[in-house]
Amino acid sequence: MQGRAFWARLNTGQRNQYINAHRNVPPGLLARYHDAGIRNLSIFVHEDFLFLYLESDNYDAALAVLENDPIESEWQRLLGPMLQAGGYSELAELFHIA
Repeated sequence: MQGRAFWARLNTGQRNQYINAHRNVPPGLLARYHDAGIRNLSIFVHEDFLFLYLESDNYDAALAVLENDPIESEWQRLLGPMLQAGGYSELAELFHIA
């Protein structure tokens, strides 16, 4: 299982809209993530900062599966404008206890 962490910053005034979007995740999207090998995905928010953590069987393979998925593409089109330029950036792992 591979763990990856990312951070992003919301555009001013988008916090509530981003939170509300995640209260209404499109039907089928979570199943698509599972089928792609994503086993755990959590997003945390502090003010306008987001922290995303995910675990997958194979991160690169999961991205390849989701790259042309119509439900994932629509989801990203909805969320993308809420994030500052560049969207999510990957964080380097500093410490890990298993």
